Amino acid sequence: TIRVSGYAVHFVKLTKEQQAEFMARTMHGGPVRNSIRDSRVLMAVQRYQAPQGVDLDLPIEDLASILPCPAAADRLHTGWIKPLPAAQIEELHSEGLREVGDVEPEIFGTVNSVESCSTTDGPGIRMVLFLQGCSKRCTFCSNPECLPFIRGPAKNSELALSDREVEGMLANYRAFLRPAFGGITLSGGEPLAQPDFCRAVFRRAHALKLTTVLDTAGYGRPEHWDAVLPHTDRVLLCIKAMDDDLYTSIVGQRFGEDVRALGRHIARHYPRIAVVLRWVLLKGQTDTDSELARLADFVRELDVVRGEAGVGEVGGQRAVETIELLPFHAFGEGKYEALGKTYPMAGVAPYLRTDALDVLQRVRALGLWASLADDAGERHGTVEAVGEKPRCGGCF
Repeated sequence: TIRVSGYAVHFVKLTKEQQAEFMARTMHGGPVRNSIRDSRVLMAVQRYQAPQGVDLDLPIEDLASILPCPAAADRLHTGWIKPLPAAQIEELHSEGLREVGDVEPEIFGTVNSVESCSTTDGPGIRMVLFLQGCSKRCTFCSNPECLPFIRGPAKNSELALSDREVEGMLANYRAFLRPAFGGITLSGGEPLAQPDFCRAVFRRAHALKLTTVLDTAGYGRPEHWDAVLPHTDRVLLCIKAMDDDLYTSIVGQRFGEDVRALGRHIARHYPRIAVVLRWVLLKGQTDTDSELARLADFVRELDVVRGEAGVGEVGGQRAVETIELLPFHAFGEGKYEALGKTYPMAGVAPYLRTDALDVLQRVRALGLWASLADDAGERHGTVEAVGEKPRCGGCF
């Protein structure tokens, strides 16, 4: 319950616009840090930008993204939310919420930025961490500052964040995050490039009775997935395209089958995890009949995989909860300019809502559950270009 203009109201019953205004006035004193405007973070990212043509699909064990960083434990991140004092966190744990032992070492990850209150990256209100590093070079990527792999937070304290620091921030917001199954979402970049950090953060979130969401494009191998998935409630899996040639033209790599392998792995071994397939709409590419038909075949395949594992539907839920259609937008263009890079989608118009609604109906006609991301424009009668506000999360 909060007090607005003298009246006591339930925060979760406010509109998204009212929630955003309330948070801006009371929680931050201004916008949450945007890493592209933070000169220290920008300089760190620019130092690690790889030359064109360099193979960035490195083995995870070679990334060295999780290293001890004792000095970072004594400082706070400029522009980030101050964590609760340790005594207050322990008070929460004394309520029976603690599941992670104090004897476990602090795990540091390389984190580009934090958004404290998102409503577009999973259920409820969520804190979103944008992890640093991604091997893909998607043409529509709106987080280019998160792409370079930065080896070792110990050498880049402006990007270093520990699982205990994240726990402190989550505890600080717990009263706002818990309603409507809110919690934390790990995005990026590619969070699975830092599996140990993801695992540690998710375990601490569960100890605070918060839900966990993994926003990924399917990086890594089963041993890395198995480190994170036991502690994951929901996966947002962006599979880019079904046709291998189209996938390569969008992503710059021929690893589309690897992305789909993660979907099969979840269906076979982690049936309790809710899976949302994210599908970016690109005119004449990912909205064709052939691509949508192959997408439908893949969804049905996951149901078969789950059935072969002797699982079937869990609580009436199929292998894929829904397909989230993400109409292309150009909100990331300014970031490329700030990084001194050429925007791959320069001159490409945003995907029209009218066309997106048509695709939505076509997908549903194939017997699939589907939704259109950020339907604010539809509710307000807007039928122009989709994307009245930037989305956060992953490559889009």
